[in-house]
Amino acid sequence: MFATINDLWARWPAHPDIPEETAEAFLSDASDLITDLFEIPSSPDEALGRTLRRITVAMTRRALTRFGEDGLESVTDSQGPFSTSMKFSNPDGNLYVTKQEREAIENALAPSAGDFVVTQSSGW
Repeated sequence: MFATINDLWARWPAHPDIPEETAEAFLSDASDLITDLFEIPSSPDEALGRTLRRITVAMTRRALTRFGEDGLESVTDSQGPFSTSMKFSNPDGNLYVTKQEREAIENALAPSAGDFVVTQSSGW
Protein backbone atom coordinates (compact mmCIF):
# COMPACT_ATOMS: atom_id res chain seq x y z
CA MET A 1 0.00 0.00 0.00
CA PHE A 2 1.13 3.51 -0.80
CA ALA A 3 -0.57 5.09 2.24
CA THR A 4 -1.47 4.05 5.77
CA ILE A 5 -4.52 4.67 7.90
CA ASN A 6 -2.47 7.28 9.80
CA ASP A 7 -1.77 9.10 6.51
CA LEU A 8 -5.51 9.19 5.80
CA TRP A 9 -6.54 10.39 9.25
CA ALA A 10 -3.76 13.04 9.32
CA ARG A 11 -5.06 14.51 6.07
CA TRP A 12 -8.73 14.19 7.08
CA PRO A 13 -8.99 15.21 10.74
CA ALA A 14 -12.79 15.69 10.64
CA HIS A 15 -13.44 12.29 9.07
CA PRO A 16 -16.74 10.55 9.78
CA ASP A 17 -16.83 7.49 12.00
CA ILE A 18 -15.49 4.87 9.58
CA PRO A 19 -14.20 1.47 10.72
CA GLU A 20 -10.42 1.25 10.27
CA GLU A 21 -10.81 -2.04 8.37
CA THR A 22 -13.01 -0.29 5.81
CA ALA A 23 -10.59 2.60 5.39
CA GLU A 24 -7.62 0.22 5.06
CA ALA A 25 -9.48 -1.82 2.43
CA PHE A 26 -10.08 1.34 0.39
CA LEU A 27 -6.44 2.42 0.77
CA SER A 28 -5.37 -1.00 -0.48
CA ASP A 29 -7.83 -0.89 -3.39
CA ALA A 30 -6.67 2.62 -4.36
CA SER A 31 -3.04 1.46 -4.31
CA ASP A 32 -3.95 -1.54 -6.48
CA LEU A 33 -5.79 0.67 -8.96
CA ILE A 34 -2.79 2.99 -9.28
CA THR A 35 -0.54 -0.04 -9.85
CA ASP A 36 -2.94 -1.33 -12.51
CA LEU A 37 -2.97 2.01 -14.34
CA PHE A 38 0.71 2.93 -14.13
CA GLU A 39 4.06 1.14 -14.23
CA ILE A 40 5.12 1.78 -10.64
CA PRO A 41 8.63 0.59 -9.72
CA SER A 42 8.85 -1.92 -6.89
CA SER A 43 10.89 0.58 -4.84
CA PRO A 44 9.65 4.10 -5.68
CA ASP A 45 12.00 6.98 -4.92
CA GLU A 46 11.07 9.49 -2.22
CA ALA A 47 9.38 12.01 -4.53
CA LEU A 48 7.28 9.35 -6.26
CA GLY A 49 6.41 7.82 -2.88
CA ARG A 50 5.08 11.17 -1.62
CA THR A 51 3.00 11.62 -4.78
CA LEU A 52 1.58 8.10 -4.53
CA ARG A 53 0.74 8.57 -0.85
CA ARG A 54 -1.02 11.89 -1.50
CA ILE A 55 -3.07 10.54 -4.39
CA THR A 56 -3.95 7.27 -2.63
CA VAL A 57 -5.28 9.29 0.31
CA ALA A 58 -7.24 11.63 -2.00
CA MET A 59 -8.82 8.69 -3.87
CA THR A 60 -9.73 6.96 -0.62
CA ARG A 61 -11.18 10.11 0.90
CA ARG A 62 -13.38 10.68 -2.17
CA ALA A 63 -14.66 7.12 -1.93
CA LEU A 64 -15.33 7.34 1.82
CA THR A 65 -17.14 10.69 1.77
CA ARG A 66 -20.40 8.81 1.29
CA PHE A 67 -20.19 7.95 5.01
CA GLY A 68 -20.41 11.58 6.09
CA GLU A 69 -21.48 15.04 5.09
CA ASP A 70 -18.26 15.83 3.17
CA GLY A 71 -19.63 14.06 0.12
CA LEU A 72 -22.87 15.99 -0.05
CA GLU A 73 -23.30 17.76 -3.36
CA SER A 74 -26.70 19.26 -2.56
CA VAL A 75 -29.40 19.17 0.12
CA THR A 76 -33.04 20.05 -0.43
CA ASP A 77 -35.35 20.63 2.49
CA SER A 78 -39.09 21.37 2.39
CA GLN A 79 -41.18 22.53 5.34
CA GLY A 80 -44.53 20.97 4.95
CA PRO A 81 -45.17 17.89 4.80
CA PHE A 82 -41.54 17.48 5.81
CA SER A 83 -39.34 16.44 2.92
CA THR A 84 -35.56 16.23 2.80
CA SER A 85 -33.36 14.97 -0.01
CA MET A 86 -29.61 14.70 -0.23
CA LYS A 87 -27.44 14.14 -3.28
CA PHE A 88 -23.92 12.76 -2.82
CA SER A 89 -21.14 13.53 -5.28
CA ASN A 90 -19.88 9.92 -5.21
CA PRO A 91 -22.78 7.84 -3.84
CA ASP A 92 -21.30 4.48 -4.84
CA GLY A 93 -17.89 5.22 -3.30
CA ASN A 94 -16.03 4.65 -6.56
CA LEU A 95 -12.27 4.94 -6.68
CA TYR A 96 -10.93 7.03 -9.54
CA VAL A 97 -7.90 9.07 -10.55
CA THR A 98 -8.54 12.66 -11.63
CA LYS A 99 -6.79 14.21 -14.62
CA GLN A 100 -4.64 16.32 -12.28
CA GLU A 101 -3.64 13.25 -10.26
CA ARG A 102 -2.83 11.30 -13.44
CA GLU A 103 -0.53 14.12 -14.58
CA ALA A 104 1.15 14.24 -11.15
CA ILE A 105 1.87 10.50 -11.23
CA GLU A 106 3.14 10.65 -14.81
CA ASN A 107 5.41 13.59 -13.94
CA ALA A 108 6.72 11.80 -10.84
CA LEU A 109 7.42 8.67 -12.90
CA ALA A 110 9.43 10.61 -15.49
CA PRO A 111 11.12 13.41 -13.54
CA SER A 112 13.83 14.03 -16.14
CA ALA A 113 11.49 14.22 -19.14
CA GLY A 114 11.69 18.02 -19.28
CA ASP A 115 15.36 18.39 -18.32
CA PHE A 116 17.79 20.09 -20.63
CA VAL A 117 20.52 17.73 -21.79
CA VAL A 118 23.84 18.74 -23.39
CA THR A 119 25.55 16.25 -25.65
CA GLN A 120 28.73 16.51 -27.67
CA SER A 121 29.28 15.09 -31.06
CA SER A 122 32.49 14.78 -32.96
CA GLY A 123 33.05 15.65 -36.62
CA TRP A 124 31.23 14.49 -39.68
